[in-house]
Amino acid sequence: MRFQYSGFGIARNAADLDVAVQLLELDVFTQSGVDSLSYSLEATPADESFDNVSVSLETVAATVNGRSVDLDDPSVSTSIGIVEWGASNSTTVLAVNFSDAAESFEYIFALGGTPLPAIANIIELTEFEASITGFGRAPSTGPLAPGAIIDLASLPTAVETTFNVVNGTPEDDTLEGTAGNDLI
Repeated sequence: MRFQYSGFGIARNAADLDVAVQLLELDVFTQSGVDSLSYSLEATPADESFDNVSVSLETVAATVNGRSVDLDDPSVSTSIGIVEWGASNSTTVLAVNFSDAAESFEYIFALGGTPLPAIANIIELTEFEASITGFGRAPSTGPLAPGAIIDLASLPTAVETTFNVVNGTPEDDTLEGTAGNDLI
């Protein structure tokens, strides 16, 4: 199965200044029947706005804008929190963070609440950040709380695709695809 989500990404330089923003498409590929995730809280410094989390999701693969992303890589950190913005808007978000020697990257995806605006450039990010009125930790109760089973298809912007199964054997096989755009 494939679950696709829209969000935005921010690149920051070594001085922690925003240098680039782009719209993102996160594709999460799972085995048939795997259609949910859950998360648990990790130790989070008191000065952080969001809770650091460990996400439990059995993925086959994940891509962002077509590039492979290893969500189990220890250098990738995930956090969940609430952003209060604009005229009484509230959005629970998942932030995926990673860095290299020169830049850090933050990918933002809505998990619930008010849909986030499409943020495609620095000007739109600056306007959105100016509208933020507060931050909160991950919800402690409800459908997005730690330990809750979160249906992947119920998340904002979710598009679910079911693939045809092509079975093989432990022996050498000639595999033929099915109708559509096959990747074997």
